[in-house]
Amino acid sequence: MLARSQGFPTRVAVGYLLRSEGRQGDVYTVTTADAHAWAEVNLAGYGWVSFDPTDFTHRASTAPQQPQTEPGAVDKPADTKNPGSQPIVDPHLTGGPGTRARIITGAVIALAAIVILFFMLLFGIAAEKIRRRIRRRTGTGNQRIVGAWRDTADRLVERGVPVPRSLTAAEAAAHAEQHLGEPARAVAVLAPMVTAAVFYPGEPHEDNVREAWELSAQFRRDLRRSRGIFRALRAWFDPRPLTSGWRDRRRLRNTLKQMQGG
Repeated sequence: MLARSQGFPTRVAVGYLLRSEGRQGDVYTVTTADAHAWAEVNLAGYGWVSFDPTDFTHRASTAPQQPQTEPGAVDKPADTKNPGSQPIVDPHLTGGPGTRARIITGAVIALAAIVILFFMLLFGIAAEKIRRRIRRRTGTGNQRIVGAWRDTADRLVERGVPVPRSLTAAEAAAHAEQHLGEPARAVAVLAPMVTAAVFYPGEPHEDNVREAWELSAQFRRDLRRSRGIFRALRAWFDPRPLTSGWRDRRRLRNTLKQMQGG
């Protein structure tokens, strides 16, 4: 009760006191008179430690009756000291981590989790760009030419050149040349091809499809030569091409609402 009042977890253990006179070889004979109970306290770093204030060397069945103290007499100290029960400490047992160590450990775990999430995000962006490029190479000839143009538009967005849906292919090519200069020449050549693919009722020749994707690849190489390999690697993890379409649709909806509202 005293330990629990101070916040220590405690329990009661029950067993027997082994009397030397009850031993026969390696066997002890015990009766209900040998039953005994004591308290145990759970100490951090040591486990359950027994605390027994009982003098178990004193047997009620064998101890002589103590004389009663006469009224007015001075109490005498006990003849023998009560050994009680001493904590049993394992010398090989170390203490648990302190508050500072736990804080440092938690901070390291949180930092590691953030780093892992960051790299997973980068990997997800790069994987989605690869998936989109593969998907754009499938379909009809016109769809593949349009896919080459969209892949080129993604490269422009990565370089900070917006390509809104309101611009035609020719206007987007002129906008790219204005911002990038010579590296955007491939975009100017690709623009009329994608315009024809959108409005031409028939299917283009396979050579035209191949040329459209070669122009897209040429544009990437020209950007890499003009801007450096580091910016080309960083562009792989740029999320703006994945969100540019959503931003354009949101701007279009806001513009329509403003026009409808007068």
